[in-house]
Amino acid sequence: MKASEAKRISEENEVSLEEIFKQIEQSASNRNRHCVLFSYVSPSKIGEIISEGYKVSQFTDPMGMDLIKIEW
Repeated sequence: MKASEAKRISEENEVSLEEIFKQIEQSASNRNRHCVLFSYVSPSKIGEIISEGYKVSQFTDPMGMDLIKIEW
């Protein structure tokens, strides 16, 4: 498989904004003030999340995995 094909497949299977906001709602319902999501969220989706008033950051967990953190 070529890299371009792998990229296309990844983009087609990227998490939706609907799913992201659903996870935020579930986390808020559990009295959290943040949630950790996914290893990748596209810049355009991050922009939309920020425009809704959330703070978005990236961090590396102790196992070395890069994750996206959304705070409110």
